[in-house]
This record gives sequence, structure tokens and C-alpha cells, in this order.
Amino acid sequence: MSQRRRQVTLADVAKLAGVSPTTVSRVLRGAYNPRPVSEEVQRRVLEAAAKLGYQPNPIAQALSTRRTHILGLVLLSPTQLTHPYTAAIVQGALEVAHQHGYHVTLIPTEQWRGALSRDHRILTMTDGLIITTRRSILPDDLARVQRQVPVVLVQFRFPDNAMPSVHADYRLGAQLIAEHLRQRSVKEVGVLWARGIPPHPKKPVLRSVFEEDFLPNFQKLLNESGITFDPSVDIRSVLISTDVTAIRKEVSQWLKIAQRPAALCVADDFVAGAVLQVAAEKRLRVPEDLAVISLNDLGIAEKLLPPVTALHIAPDELGRKAAEVLIGQLDNGILPAQRDISVSPHLFVRASS
Repeated sequence: MSQRRRQVTLADVAKLAGVSPTTVSRVLRGAYNPRPVSEEVQRRVLEAAAKLGYQPNPIAQALSTRRTHILGLVLLSPTQLTHPYTAAIVQGALEVAHQHGYHVTLIPTEQWRGALSRDHRILTMTDGLIITTRRSILPDDLARVQRQVPVVLVQFRFPDNAMPSVHADYRLGAQLIAEHLRQRSVKEVGVLWARGIPPHPKKPVLRSVFEEDFLPNFQKLLNESGITFDPSVDIRSVLISTDVTAIRKEVSQWLKIAQRPAALCVADDFVAGAVLQVAAEKRLRVPEDLAVISLNDLGIAEKLLPPVTALHIAPDELGRKAAEVLIGQLDNGILPAQRDISVSPHLFVRASS
């Protein structure tokens, strides 16, 4: 009766290749390393592994290194993946993770009820977290999470900027749109957006970068140009909604307002499409009677009729940058010198304005 073949180990590959087990591990992971391995050493290691039929054991690797090489990407719910904005963030993070030898697992916040720090299964399964939503997350709990694994935030900030935050440069976005409206000689502007968490007089809250950077700067720039701006308009949940029927209903109610502005900046392309439909029903000409600008270009704005002017905030680049910052902490133990990391947007001017 034949004996069971002994499993080939990392040490076997290292012995045959004439290098250390650490070098074998770095080569076979295929990830970025601050001390790169020469092409000759890589060739010897790969040939030795192929000759011996070496297959790495991920469980053993995790136990020995206390690393799983899994990044957790936190979103509100799995249904968010149907929204192009969230899907682009995930895709960008996946690209960078793959390049550096990491996997990505998606984690919905719905199950936590404000207690992620007590979910030991998630915290032991992942090396670090990219968090894309403020919903169902409390600042105190998030601080406890960061003491266990590195965290990078996307599109919002922690109190006192204590955690790295990757976000669109909304100050630049405000400048681009304000200048465009000034050139069009618009007199009144409204904004349809999803109002976030209101500030608490005593407790710190997770802060929306859009609310902190875009709205006040936009208002200041418009006022300097003599343009009236009302930031109080609110459509709930439009940032994550693809339900055009529900959006149309809310937009229709809002457009009944007598003091309707001459230009409307809306949360994203889905809301822009609903505004165009309701405007047509009310015989409002776009852009003559109502100019429309999307604040989040999802690739839909250019296909609308008329094509809609849109601020492209590059969500795929947000995902890539967040993954780069997180992996930099994990592989090199380095926090970025600048914890507030912005990605420049671009304004695509089209027929709607």
C-alpha cells in the first residue's frame, strides 16, 4: 500500500531555490513590497515551486502571519451594488487589491446596529476596512474598530480628521459649477440633495464632505456673483436610489413651488432624468426655463434628452485611492502624511445648462 505523499512546504521551495522562506513568500504572494526581489531570484523561486508542485495553504499563512490579505469594503446594503456610483467604487478597490495580492469582501452595515467593533468575525477575517457609508455607524464604535484594524473612509470624515478620508474635491467642484452658472447669467439656483446627519451640539458625528466642502463654498461663490442660492431643499435617500418613479413624485412636488429657481443642481443622473421628465410634463424648457446639472455623473447624463451637464467625481478613482491608502498602511505601516485625500472632479458641460 503506497504511503501518502508528504505535503511540499515553503521551506522545501526555499531550499531548492537557494533563498530564504521569507523571500519565497514575497515572490509567491505577487504583491508590492518595499524591498523588491530581483528577476533572477523570482525565476528560481517560481521554477522551484513548479518543480515541487507547491500549493500555498491560505489558512496556515493567515495563522503564521496574522494576516488574511482580505480587505473589507463596507456599504449600506447589498442593494447598493445596483447603483453605478457604488459599483464603481467597488471596482476601483478590486483593481488595486488584486494588483497587491489582496482580496475584497463586501460587508453591509444593516446587520450591525451600531456595534461593528463587537463583530469579531469581521474584524478577524479582514486586515483592514474601506468604509463608504455613515449609516448605521457611530463615531465611538468606529474609533474602537480602528484600534483593531486600519480604516479608510470614503466621502466622509471622522471628527478631528483622526482617520484617513478619500473624497472628491468638492471645493473645486463648487468652483467649476459656480463659474459655469455665472457665465450663463443665472440669477437663482436650487439644490436637490439628500440631507445627512445633522450636527450634534455635544457629540461628534461623522461628517459629509459634500455638506462641509461643497454647499458652503458653493453658496459663497454664488453670493459673490450676485446669484441667489437656497440650500434647504431636501429629497431623502436620492443618493442611493434608482427608483425613478419615487424620485419623480418628489421632484414633481418640489417643482410646484412658485419661486422655482432658474437652475437646479441635483444629487445624481437618476434625479436629473426625473427632473427632465417632470419639466417636460409641466412644459418647462430645458435649459431656457430650467437649467439642470447633475452633481454625480454616473455615465447616464450624456444619454438623457437633452444631455445633462454633470460633475464627474470619479468614484472608481475614489475606490482605487482608498485601497492604495489602506494597503500602504498594511504593507508598510505608513499612514499618509495628508489624511484628507481628494480626487479632482471634472465638469462636463452639455445642453441642459
